Amino acid sequence: MNQRNKGWFPPIIYSDATKLRNISYLDSQNAFGKFSYKNSELYDSIFSKNQEINVELFENEMRNNSKNKPNWFLNLEMMDKTNLEIIKVERFFILKNKNEKEIYYILSQ
Repeated sequence: MNQRNKGWFPPIIYSDATKLRNISYLDSQNAFGKFSYKNSELYDSIFSKNQEINVELFENEMRNNSKNKPNWFLNLEMMDKTNLEIIKVERFFILKNKNEKEIYYILSQ
């Protein structure tokens, strides 16, 4: 990965990540992304080592950056929020559905 681009991706993307989608905005310094993964134990350990944040903070970040939110990004209103885990790593808000092997993230100022 180009070192210049590393700031647009959370530091939790490993070699088992697939179906990576990302859109970054220089003017507002934010990004939306998602990826699938295979190694559940690895990502479960990352989420257990970081402080969990509540879904409202993630929703606020989505609202604050709604003009940039792509159509393929998740719709929290359509999800069962009891199965979500959310952490903040650096400037990234990272969401994982406990029943899926998919992670969504927002890079925010």
